[in-house]
Formats: sequence, C-alpha cells, structure tokens
Amino acid sequence: MAPEVIELRGASTAADIWSLACTIIELLTGKPPYGDMMVMSAMFRIVVDDCPPIPEQASDQLKDLLR
Repeated sequence: MAPEVIELRGASTAADIWSLACTIIELLTGKPPYGDMMVMSAMFRIVVDDCPPIPEQASDQLKDLLR
C-alpha cells in the first residue's frame, strides 16, 4: 500500500510508482518489502521511509531506479 493511500490522501500515479518499486523488490528478493513486519509497524514504516528498503544485491542502476 502506498504512503498516500495509508494517509487517506487518495491514490495517484505516485501510488502506481510505489507499487512498481515494491513489485521489483519482491521479484528480486522473493518477499515483499516490509513483509517480515507486523501490519501496523509496516504501515508506519511505509509512511515514514522515503522509499521501500532497497536490497543490497540490487545493482547501482536498479537502486537508482527504485529511489
């Protein structure tokens, strides 16, 4: 769930970009970002973090794309 959706600001193209980044991270790692956290903790991190946690094994180009 994108930060603006959690904050009830409505979905926008930014939410689509957030979702794409999360999908890429899940394809790379086999699990969704924040997937190891309890739901409320994950929602808090999603709103507070600038971007989802980027895996270390991602190439520099992919890290740039995800940011």
